[in-house]
Amino acid sequence: MYKIEFDEKSRMLIQRTGGFWDVEEVARYERELTAILTRLNADGRPFTMLHDSRGQPTQSAEVMRAFAKMSDAEIMQPKGRVAIVVSQVLNKLQAERVAANALIRIFSDEAEARQWLAETGETSPADARPSTSSRP
Repeated sequence: MYKIEFDEKSRMLIQRTGGFWDVEEVARYERELTAILTRLNADGRPFTMLHDSRGQPTQSAEVMRAFAKMSDAEIMQPKGRVAIVVSQVLNKLQAERVAANALIRIFSDEAEARQWLAETGETSPADARPSTSSRP
């Protein structure tokens, strides 16, 4: 299960994911997210992303491979900050393996994630901190 919405006021793409996924659900998610990212990137204005995966338990190796492949696509490369919120240490480790990018941080608290996303109006890679320094 997933929900994707864009908050125009804050210029934030919000994704909420939950449940156990199969590769078909990853493919549906990828198609929908690709369409939204294509539209937002064509707009030319910066935006941030918040991915709340607290409702998503640890996924199978097959699903994680599908997520990793999806994350490698050019359209999925972030242009601004991305905060991923997780609920478990194992989910954090899975997210870090897929999201190795200086613009991406992993959090366990949504308020902290939103604060980090709002810290600066500048969303260029030069302002991002390495994901290895992410908060648990």
